[in-house]
Amino acid sequence: EFIEFGCIAIDSLNFSDIYTKQSKQLVKKGLEYLWPRAESGHRYYQTILAGYYFYFNDVRKGLFWAEKSSEQGEAGAMKILGDAYTSGTGVIQDDIEGLKWYIISSCLGNL
Repeated sequence: EFIEFGCIAIDSLNFSDIYTKQSKQLVKKGLEYLWPRAESGHRYYQTILAGYYFYFNDVRKGLFWAEKSSEQGEAGAMKILGDAYTSGTGVIQDDIEGLKWYIISSCLGNL
């Protein structure tokens, strides 16, 4: 289904893809599909939004969704928090805090 493919497109974007017309359309459809599910508390969809916003669009929104999803034990979201803290992106740079999130994420299977 096109909408599900939009979610996959968001989850697997790279910098060159985000600027193509087809990718923009897929991302728009994917966001329309993901947003209400993330708001209802689904941690997987929250993590996809966290990655999309953190890496491509809006760091503050990305961190918001990463924190929401991490609270529910989502390893991928914890890796995003590790990236944020080790790089100082959107938060005060803190290698110890970043390492903490990487270790927890790894222990939960996000290698």
